[in-house]
Amino acid sequence: MKHIISVFILITLFSCTMDPNIFDDNYYTNPVTYFDDGDLHPQASEYKEIIDKFINKGMPGIAMHVQNSNGTWAGTGGKIDIRNNILWKKSNISRIGSISKTFVSVTTLKLSEQGKVDLDLPIAYYLSVSDILDIQNAEIATVRQLLNHTSGIVNYNDNLSYLLGLHSLSTPKNYSLDDLLDFVRNMEAYFSPGNGFHYSNTNYVLLGKIIEAVTNKPYQDSIYEQIINPLNLQSTIFDPDNIVPDGLARGYEDLFGDGNLQETTYREIPIGPSGGMISNVFDLSVFIQTIIYDRTFLSESLFNEMLAPGYPTIRLFSDYISGIEESYGLGIMKLEYNNNTWIGHAGNILGYSALMLHCVTTNTTVTILVNSNTGMHTWYFIDLVEEILSNV
Repeated sequence: MKHIISVFILITLFSCTMDPNIFDDNYYTNPVTYFDDGDLHPQASEYKEIIDKFINKGMPGIAMHVQNSNGTWAGTGGKIDIRNNILWKKSNISRIGSISKTFVSVTTLKLSEQGKVDLDLPIAYYLSVSDILDIQNAEIATVRQLLNHTSGIVNYNDNLSYLLGLHSLSTPKNYSLDDLLDFVRNMEAYFSPGNGFHYSNTNYVLLGKIIEAVTNKPYQDSIYEQIINPLNLQSTIFDPDNIVPDGLARGYEDLFGDGNLQETTYREIPIGPSGGMISNVFDLSVFIQTIIYDRTFLSESLFNEMLAPGYPTIRLFSDYISGIEESYGLGIMKLEYNNNTWIGHAGNILGYSALMLHCVTTNTTVTILVNSNTGMHTWYFIDLVEEILSNV
């Protein structure tokens, strides 16, 4: 009997030590060093109050970076890992969701500058018949219409089997681009190309295929070559073969809308060009400022094309934030609010939310990462965006 008990204790101890979800603080430590003014920034207490406000609402963790005429401030609140009681640090990495689209857009624009992509050619010019088979509008929609979501091509999120799959697995699934396109074959388009605006992740999956077609290499390699490496974004990752890299914030969702969070880090997530990137608040700040101000990185003409609205009216934030006017260009948003103009993008993916904005009126950059979404947490994030637009 003693022997059986001893074996049971050893098995229990061994199983605990082998638990893949037990991490310590070192697991989340980012070896890259970043600097900010900290408490010396004259608005440090105001920014910390914003973080504390939303942590008190129930958000698990927040990282925030602000750069303005008074200096640079970065701060955090809450936990990057609830189970292991690990606090967020300023340089921690998290999923950025649809901010990935801005990286894909800039890569496409730079390839167009190099003569490899014509924005106004149909996507069928670049992709094979099998690539676009049974995808309505794919034969006639242009590259530009993919970038600005006026192609009318249906969003793979609209496929019920895809949505059910998001919650069916406890381990991550590595979707290929073709897997994601298969979800929309034989689905009806929203409208004919150019006759409306409808945000669709499928557009950016097709852009990933185009990037691969014109470069003869994986789309993520081109993003590294065109953006990540030149800008030295050391904490920015796009690796579909390593879905949960060391140090990634744990993600949480409010699945039933009751405020109770469930971990989603290892759920079935499409790690593709529509939303598969990982970064931190420091790198995102560099990226958006480079887009807006560095004409050696992106020419004046391409920058102007990027900002040009693809359709007269869109409704993304304006459905939720009163008084906001918005437009969507080529993988980038423009928001007009309280007499200020903000440029950037937001991101949401299962268990994560992100914001990357620069106010050209006040020369203020704000980047935010949150490790939750869905249910009540979708509203918390919208409230956080409104707080930023109003008070930062």
